[in-house]
Amino acid sequence: MLKVLIVEDEEIIRCGLVETIDWAGMDCRVIGVAATGLEGLEAICSLRPDLVLTDICMPGMSGIDMIERAAQEGYRFRSILLTGYAEFEYARRALEMRVSSYLLKPIDEGQLRTAIMRVHDEQGNVKTAGLNLPLAILNAEKAMQGIEDPYVMIAIEQIHRNYAQRISIEGIAEEQFVSASYLSRRFKAETGYTFLELLNIKRVREAIHLLRSSTLSMAEISEQTGFGDYKHFCAVFKRYVEMSPREYVRSRQSDKK
Repeated sequence: MLKVLIVEDEEIIRCGLVETIDWAGMDCRVIGVAATGLEGLEAICSLRPDLVLTDICMPGMSGIDMIERAAQEGYRFRSILLTGYAEFEYARRALEMRVSSYLLKPIDEGQLRTAIMRVHDEQGNVKTAGLNLPLAILNAEKAMQGIEDPYVMIAIEQIHRNYAQRISIEGIAEEQFVSASYLSRRFKAETGYTFLELLNIKRVREAIHLLRSSTLSMAEISEQTGFGDYKHFCAVFKRYVEMSPREYVRSRQSDKK
């Protein structure tokens, strides 16, 4: 079980993270909270967390400065950075610190769950990281880790954040003031996948989560995961899971008997 420290200066967000997230369901336990970078540094030293979930922009000491100070003092832990700002400088420094994930506020629990799974995977906790997930999905999630290119990093963040919406490599490239062909080439070089492949795999991953944990209809799951058209949802799901959504549900039910 991962020991988690939450460092966030906004009380509403800090309390929400502690009280509304199903930490136990992600094999995690919150061992402490802090409202400033300095308090966070002191908590890292005294509590020795496995994972630090921290805001970047805080009065006084920033989240990145806190992580750097803790690393200089010899403390080792994974980190997930939270921010309301999608700026390249933050992305660059996050890459330098080898953080596990970089999430934009407001935090989506599905994105946080994926980030937590990544931490478990980095630590070799196979039980939590990928229980019964298809190999295609596990390989794709690994491909989205350790990205070196900040343009690609932001494109992947868009996948995690907006998979349920209509998004495209062209729109993301335009937001970053680069050509779609350039971003497509960089994306494939960094991940080994096209943007659409990773977008579809992310949608399938979220559909699996809903099939396991919700009572939504197939049409509702198709809509909530960004597929829209049910036939398209079934075709893409079967491509990566090697069975239809209904066959997947039946296989899960038979496993429980």
